[in-house]
Amino acid sequence: MEPDGGRSICTEEGRWDGDELLRRTEPLVRSVAAHFAGDRVSAEELAQACRVRIYEKRGQCRSPDAVHGWAQTLCRRVCIDALRRERVERERLVEEGGAEGATVVDSSPDPLAVAARREMRLRIGCALDRIPVAQRRLLHLRHWVGLSASEIARRERLPASTVRNRLMRAHQRLRCTPELVGYAPRRSSLWS
Repeated sequence: MEPDGGRSICTEEGRWDGDELLRRTEPLVRSVAAHFAGDRVSAEELAQACRVRIYEKRGQCRSPDAVHGWAQTLCRRVCIDALRRERVERERLVEEGGAEGATVVDSSPDPLAVAARREMRLRIGCALDRIPVAQRRLLHLRHWVGLSASEIARRERLPASTVRNRLMRAHQRLRCTPELVGYAPRRSSLWS
């Protein structure tokens, strides 16, 4: 059985199954694209560019164990290249239009929002180090890999109610860590 959910990423001939590769990397693609984009439309455009690049370059990844790291690096490069092209295009428009002809809207991210996201990531990372490995694994499968409780239950061969209860306890324990006490947002979509 494959360590990543049962289906092999490779075909019998040793070539990568593009559809399975895209399915497994989808949560990662969405996460990286959302990180670099300023809005939903931009995030979806970046995610689609990442999907295309992953499919085109699927022969470069040699090991199924390295798929997520390889895909993450590829997606980051795609997003950075797209942002660079956008910046160059904006600068070209400003130069062509002159100071009076062009209105430039600063689309760079708000520095306070960037700092708040970084602080939250750091706090969550430290908090995750404090909880047991089994709970950390469930949280990873739920929030990073993007599996539902029933999908985790099938993968871990547990009843779905057990997985939901363990996830609930993991979220509670995470909220009670010193790094997140009094800091964690109370939005249920983020923590439960």
